[in-house]
Amino acid sequence: MRRSWLIWILVPLLAIVPALTFSGYHLFQLTMVVVYGVAILGMAILVGFNGQISLGHGAFYALAPTRPRF
Repeated sequence: MRRSWLIWILVPLLAIVPALTFSGYHLFQLTMVVVYGVAILGMAILVGFNGQISLGHGAFYALAPTRPRF
C-alpha cells in the first residue's frame, strides 16, 4: 500500500524527464524504441500464446516513420 504513491510520482517523472533533457533527435529515437517495443511485445504475445501470424503488425511497422520530420 505504501509503494503505490511512489509509483504515481515516479511514472510521470520518468515520462517528463526525457522530454525536458533530450534533444529532438534523441527524443525521436527513444520514441521509436518504445513504438517498436510495443509492436514486438504484441507480436510475441500473439504468436507465442496463439500460434497465429498477424498482418496488422506488418502494417504497424510500415506506418512507423523512418526519419524525424521536424
